[in-house]
Amino acid sequence: MIGITANREYLLRTVDQSISIVTALNPHIGYERASEVAREAYAAGKTVREVVLEKKFLTAAQLDEVLQPELLTRPGYVPAMRIQADVSAPDLLAPRTRIERATYPLGGGCSIH
Repeated sequence: MIGITANREYLLRTVDQSISIVTALNPHIGYERASEVAREAYAAGKTVREVVLEKKFLTAAQLDEVLQPELLTRPGYVPAMRIQADVSAPDLLAPRTRIERATYPLGGGCSIH
């Protein structure tokens, strides 16, 4: 439509404040931790990002990678991560772990990037 423009800043803020983006974290921190994040964010009036960073489930850089609205809304995009643990890390999801992105397109086959 002519003359209509999106308010990008407002839309990004709305996405950031949405509790529902926690579902994108399931492949990265697991269902239990994602549920914990959602409950705490809702109860405390915080964003998912704030809670994840406070709990050190992911780094800011990892969250930026995982919570890209452009990717999350792309048809056929299903994110997954392979976690390679630092052998000195007792918890596989500790900030010291190295994470590599694996993308699994819908349809035949799979490709890893």
